[in-house]
Amino acid sequence: MYRLSNLPGMRTVKLRRVLKHPEFTLPDGASSTGSDFMINKKLERGEVFAYDAYAFNEDYEMVEGEWIFQIWFEDKKLIEQTFNTYWPEQDNS
Repeated sequence: MYRLSNLPGMRTVKLRRVLKHPEFTLPDGASSTGSDFMINKKLERGEVFAYDAYAFNEDYEMVEGEWIFQIWFEDKKLIEQTFNTYWPEQDNS
């Protein structure tokens, strides 16, 4: 979750959402190291209250390493959250 305040006096704001993650291979054979796209958020009382998430739904996403979520406004990084994933070894005995 995040809350942004003191934004310019407008009804909506364009934010850039960046996700960086360890490289994995998609089912079509392409590799991915993240995503970068624009989102529009509605301002209420000059603020944005929102959340971002990622679900590990597919086996190919189960890679160890550093994941970074960022939210940008214009050329300024407003938020960054970093975490590391690791997958415990399975005991298949």
